[in-house]
Amino acid sequence: MRTFHCWGKNKNRLCRPRKAKRDNFKTCFFVILFVALATLIFPERSEAYLDPGTGSFVFQMIIASIIGGLYTIKTYWRNIIKFFKKDKKE
Repeated sequence: MRTFHCWGKNKNRLCRPRKAKRDNFKTCFFVILFVALATLIFPERSEAYLDPGTGSFVFQMIIASIIGGLYTIKTYWRNIIKFFKKDKKE
């Protein structure tokens, strides 16, 4: 059920819904959010320094992810096999 807000003494005339204010607020909010994110994501100039330790750290994270994934597969191997295996009864 919609809520309507009427101005003036004549309540029988066509009234605008209150939803319009909320829609305007949402539109303004998303425009401001988009501009803020675009400013942060696409800076005009970036001064960044990557020291040699950064590459080593990224390499360690890649290796740790691979080993962690393999360990997870090893741990749940029986459940994975049961999921893909067909029943002999069918």
